[in-house]
Amino acid sequence: QISSDRLAEIAQEIVKLELMPRTRIFVRRDEFGRFASILVYVLRERFTTEVRQRICNLLCEAFQGHLSEFTPVFTVGPLVRLQVVIWKDDGPMPEVAEEPLETAIEAIVRTWQDSLRDELRHHYGADAKPFVAKYLTAFPAGYEENNAPERAIEDIRRLERLSPDNPVGIDFFRSA
Repeated sequence: QISSDRLAEIAQEIVKLELMPRTRIFVRRDEFGRFASILVYVLRERFTTEVRQRICNLLCEAFQGHLSEFTPVFTVGPLVRLQVVIWKDDGPMPEVAEEPLETAIEAIVRTWQDSLRDELRHHYGADAKPFVAKYLTAFPAGYEENNAPERAIEDIRRLERLSPDNPVGIDFFRSA
């Protein structure tokens, strides 16, 4: 149910993932427009039940159908392959480009630490490496849940101003 050219193209891209693991998506539509079978590759360390649910919800919305089945496969390598089948009972299945779906899935698997790393690089530029090493995993889960990485930059700046001569820093703020 797939052309040999498309199958070869997908197979080549999957082989590339072994060398450069990253989020990828491959869509195969039923020739009658009834369902889409989607292969989603994400890093194993980012794959959770919540991530799977959010990916499935995204795909259901994008293809305007309902989740028929999903099968996660934990490969030997660093990736998890999630096969998702979306059925469309009424009307034709919409044409959905893979690239925007990939971008949306990358956002789903993006962690707070990823955002903090980007913020540190943005604020400290070439000097960010020691700050990344020092602060990337320094914040507890409760802090991460209640504070955006942008707020963490403010707190990091405050922490960096502390010294034996200036051992206390206090900040009063109200979150928007």
